[in-house]
Amino acid sequence: MAKARHLVNNWLQTLDNRFSLDESGRCFLQQDEQTGIVLYAPEQGDEVFIYSDLMRVPDDIPTGFYEQVLALNSHAAKTGGASITFEPSSNQLLAILSQPIQALDGMTFQNIIKNIPALVGSLRAQLNKIWVDCKNDLAISTDMAPLARA
Repeated sequence: MAKARHLVNNWLQTLDNRFSLDESGRCFLQQDEQTGIVLYAPEQGDEVFIYSDLMRVPDDIPTGFYEQVLALNSHAAKTGGASITFEPSSNQLLAILSQPIQALDGMTFQNIIKNIPALVGSLRAQLNKIWVDCKNDLAISTDMAPLARA
């Protein structure tokens, strides 16, 4: 599938001639101050993967947080087609998009890349809301615990 990598490299060059896949098939793009993305085109494959950090997960995870994040994955309209996954070595939640290379052309590829910052921003806002809601639910249940014992 060297042809697929070559195609992705050509699309990257149209974005900026400084961009190209490295020997492992990856390219890092800094879209804005908050959004870095990695493109990955495996040598043996016909898809391109695009991923970006969403948030570092603190040690004090509120009850129900991961369940709600997983539930969010089932709503493609809310995630823009991305999947949210946990990367344990960095303790990060990531947004991952996979696109079949055959379904892409240069313009579609450019549009996807240009829309990543807005998508990541939306996902970060949704994750923040889930985090705050879970923290608030925990605080409410903790505050009501003395009432339950009375």
